[in-house]
Amino acid sequence: MNAKYALALILALQVSMSMCDIATPSPELVQKYDEMKSVFYQRLLTAYGKLQAVAAPYVETIGDSERGQKAKDFIEDLQTKPEFQAFVKVAR
Repeated sequence: MNAKYALALILALQVSMSMCDIATPSPELVQKYDEMKSVFYQRLLTAYGKLQAVAAPYVETIGDSERGQKAKDFIEDLQTKPEFQAFVKVAR
């Protein structure tokens, strides 16, 4: 039984050591990744812009009710938080 544990430990150590030798990616792969990442962020910004354009008329009239005013206050409070500002900065 101890031999099985020893064998399992040796195999686990071999796998963990082989994962330490990560090869550097080719420049073409890095360039492709950067292009895909920028396209993804651009699509996120486009979707956000479209959502904002559709929601703008509703947001204008939502402040009339009490629940709407609470939601508006929450959104304004959210926009002042540094976590949200960091997310927006990364998204741009």
